[in-house]
Amino acid sequence: MSKIFKKLGKGKIVFPKNFDWPREPFVVLDCGGSPIIIEKEVTFSSGVYVLTHTHQFDKAKWRDLKKVQNSNPTIFRRCCFIGINAIILYKCKLVGEYSIVAAGSVVTKSIPDHEIWAGNPAKKIGEVEKI
Repeated sequence: MSKIFKKLGKGKIVFPKNFDWPREPFVVLDCGGSPIIIEKEVTFSSGVYVLTHTHQFDKAKWRDLKKVQNSNPTIFRRCCFIGINAIILYKCKLVGEYSIVAAGSVVTKSIPDHEIWAGNPAKKIGEVEKI
């Protein structure tokens, strides 16, 4: 693994062989809520955050509550692209094949194959042409 990568949590991360990480700032993969699976030819730009858990909130005792975990892995399908400083939140369990997440986007749900998503929260803005 590269020095340009930070892993948070005790979960499992599955990488393809010869994975090419971007330059600084770091890509942060928080696998404390569920495993992360990265398929071949996935591209992460600098400063991407992948968060796989959340916290329950009860105003009176929020510090004592445990993280909400989910055993379903977060999957980045082959040839998807995650733009610079994008944030993938715990409800997103799939970024589909050939999909694009624009720079600075906050992804709150799964993205199907061949789609372009952008914004905060991220929404579909286009499609990638199938070859």
